[in-house]
Amino acid sequence: MAQASSARPRWPLVAGVVIVVCYNSWLFAFVNPHPAPLSGYLSELAAAGQPYHWLFRSGDVVAGVLFVAVAVLGKHRWARRFGRAAPWLALAVATAGLGTIADTIAHMPCAPTLDAGCRLLYPQAPSGPGFTLHTLTSTVVSLGFLASFVLAAWGSGRPRRYLALGGIAAVLSLGSWVVETTAGTGEGYVQAIQVLLVSLWIGRLSLLLGDETPAAESVAVHRRAEDTVPCSKEDRDR
Repeated sequence: MAQASSARPRWPLVAGVVIVVCYNSWLFAFVNPHPAPLSGYLSELAAAGQPYHWLFRSGDVVAGVLFVAVAVLGKHRWARRFGRAAPWLALAVATAGLGTIADTIAHMPCAPTLDAGCRLLYPQAPSGPGFTLHTLTSTVVSLGFLASFVLAAWGSGRPRRYLALGGIAAVLSLGSWVVETTAGTGEGYVQAIQVLLVSLWIGRLSLLLGDETPAAESVAVHRRAEDTVPCSKEDRDR
């Protein structure tokens, strides 16, 4: 009975897999007829007027909702691994999730890299007017992810691991902007690596939701401890 109760639940794994698949909807970029659909920002795949934009928006919405769900459950369940940082870590993950949903709602009005007409209409895209709200929500998402790495480092006993991952995510976030401003194309490939990294991170946090000590096991340990303590003088004399 104790062995059966100690089995890890499967739903955290399922949630983690769904998060990784849905947040990496760029894997389906081939449905876009552009010869190089990842040459621009990944958000351009979900921009207004782009074919199958609903596919990429749906992926982000599902992932964002699961981010929030994982954060709500992790507020208490992560305490074993991240201690007092667990509620703040949950807040950071929830912020990234809500930002992802808002990012979908405030989608790009058009795709400046994939659509020549959009580039003419918005010569300063994607940093110019018309893209401001989307840029803001995307920034919130990035800050939420970066904060989650820092908070995990603060609450865990292995800060270097989480700070290293956060540093890689920060470099990739800055790298996509550098590629866009210098080469003018190819930032989507950098973003794809960043999105894969953070989705695997949230998937890992989802797995930790099932990392709990079963109540039956703790009771058994408690009873064994009691058995080692004599209850009376007669017990000690035996």
